[in-house]
Amino acid sequence: MTDPTPPVDPGATPPVDPPKPDPADGLGDAGKKALAAERDARKALETQTKQLQDQLAALAPLGKLAEALGVKPEQGKTDVQTLTDQIAELRSQADKERLGRLRAEVAAEKKLPPAFAARLQGNTAEELAADADILIAALPNAPSGTPAPDPSQGARGGAQALEAALKAAQDKGDAKEAIRIKQLLAEQRKPK
Repeated sequence: MTDPTPPVDPGATPPVDPPKPDPADGLGDAGKKALAAERDARKALETQTKQLQDQLAALAPLGKLAEALGVKPEQGKTDVQTLTDQIAELRSQADKERLGRLRAEVAAEKKLPPAFAARLQGNTAEELAADADILIAALPNAPSGTPAPDPSQGARGGAQALEAALKAAQDKGDAKEAIRIKQLLAEQRKPK
């Protein structure tokens, strides 16, 4: 059997494949526009994907930081969202502690009882001080911690006070008062 293919001439140029037709050649104007729009959309998506990959690469240090801090991402949240939430929570706690400290300082400065410190309203020291003044004005005057002395109770002065009162009564010429004071002195000096 003989081979039906002719022998190849070494000096001849190889055959050229016919050019592939452009897929858009068989389409009408509307098809060509739609194909161009799809290609543009694909390029835009590829650009957006590249940008997102670059952003993700830039956030890689945050992932390492989160891992070092022992942060575990919540289900359905990215590491960045989880860190953002935790930062917001920490800031909120710091603000609450700062406000509590300010309330206590203003209450102490205005001499309010510590129980009233939590009732102060405001976010700055000035607002808290103004509210403390309003609260103080609304409170009835409370007695101080120590009661006022009652002169009708307890000892009526020592011997020195009685001797001074006796001398004053004698200088004044009040014999009746002098006798009364001498009796008090005698009672004090009497052994019990």
